[in-house]
Amino acid sequence: MPFSDHYLFVMWDGGGAVPPILEIAAKIKAAGKQVSILGENSMQPEVEAIACHFIPYQYAPNRPDRAAESDPYPDWDGRSPFQVLRKLLFEHAEVYAKDVLESCRKQAFDIVVVDGFLLGAMVGSEAAEKPFVVLWPAIDPIPHPGRPPDGLGLFPGKTVWGKTRNRALNWLFKKILQSGRNTLNPLREKLGLAPLKHPFEMYRKAKNVILLSSSSFDYPVKLPLNTHFFAPQLQDPSWAPATTIDIQEPYILVSLGSTFQDQQALYQKLMDTLSQLSIPVIITLGNVFSPEAFRSYANIQVFQAASHSQLIPACGLVIHHGGHGITMKSILAGLPQLVIPLGRDQFGNAARIVYHGIGLRATPKTPAGRLLKMIRTLLSQEKFGQSAQQMSQKIKQEIRQQSPLAELL
Repeated sequence: MPFSDHYLFVMWDGGGAVPPILEIAAKIKAAGKQVSILGENSMQPEVEAIACHFIPYQYAPNRPDRAAESDPYPDWDGRSPFQVLRKLLFEHAEVYAKDVLESCRKQAFDIVVVDGFLLGAMVGSEAAEKPFVVLWPAIDPIPHPGRPPDGLGLFPGKTVWGKTRNRALNWLFKKILQSGRNTLNPLREKLGLAPLKHPFEMYRKAKNVILLSSSSFDYPVKLPLNTHFFAPQLQDPSWAPATTIDIQEPYILVSLGSTFQDQQALYQKLMDTLSQLSIPVIITLGNVFSPEAFRSYANIQVFQAASHSQLIPACGLVIHHGGHGITMKSILAGLPQLVIPLGRDQFGNAARIVYHGIGLRATPKTPAGRLLKMIRTLLSQEKFGQSAQQMSQKIKQEIRQQSPLAELL
């Protein structure tokens, strides 16, 4: 099945969520098709790096850069996850729809590919009478049977109590977000569309919903018929340079994301802790901080940005925040992990790491002595690396057997 001729991707700057979606766009572009990206100015250099046409938002939130003060959806300032999620899903729905409608009036797009959080952009696609595909750059946070709400970091229930708890929490999650129809339905009425009983009905209207992750990494879950896993997209972002490391023994890699989540103190805490080991350590700051902002140690090298694909294969242990990209790169390399989630989908990813026996999880408040003990456990016990290697083989098998991308799009 061939690709369509002209794609419109509608994105928001979710930091590490940007490269996997752009990797899909690049694959379509490489197939000889036209690809336009509707997004924020902070994403423009990455869009231009894959030679796609960039369309800046005229009405939707459009940050000029990735500085903390530019973020319209901060999740590090004490807000509850539901506050941030409501804001992202609903608050700006009308302006996302307006940007999509105007873009579709100016150019003849065949299909719209929408980031899963942008319900307003899906409404705009429907109003423009364009088929749309939903693309999640990781595992979707939408409740499905067998999976607890992702942001709570829970395991799937094994007992009657656990299963009942998860079903109740999923019901509550959906109930809380049902109020979003009070925003979406007036917009839909204005655009001549039928009302929704629940905002999540928009996902059922999609031609397909694609999760750029692995079913082996997820919990045992029952997905809707139009929802499919496709391989995790793990290309390094264009701003992460190739880096030469002159270290002959396995080292520890530390990275806490590519967007500001108030993680500077945690970086320093980890550096102070890891300085007590006679093991080389590489720290990458994801372009969020400068190396000069931290105390230096003889066994630690700090880089403002670096290629994780280049660094990870030579590691012995990865310490990170639970971002989907670095999680999957580390699993595919067969590496144990210490995960310290800071927000977003990171709690769910951290829980899956523990559930599958791949590593351990901590919090930013975990005492330094406890962190050191966990690091030594991960370095000394082979079972974590063995579980990661087994998971790596399962994911590679999935990739060999998956449907063609053109078929899903």
